[in-house]
Amino acid sequence: MPSTNTPVQTPSEIIKRIAGYSNAVTALLETYDMLPAADQADILAVASSMADDIARDLAALVGGAA
Repeated sequence: MPSTNTPVQTPSEIIKRIAGYSNAVTALLETYDMLPAADQADILAVASSMADDIARDLAALVGGAA
């Protein structure tokens, strides 16, 4: 049976992922006013989900730094 272990990520890799997600959230929010009202809620939901991922990664990073 193949291993299901997740590879351990270095702090540098976590920081790069956080930066990438942050840039993506910024780009999404910059388009908010240009979108039709029907699409604005979707953009906010995606940005919120990505912000949750950022918060989780930051918590893992801080926990690993202690």
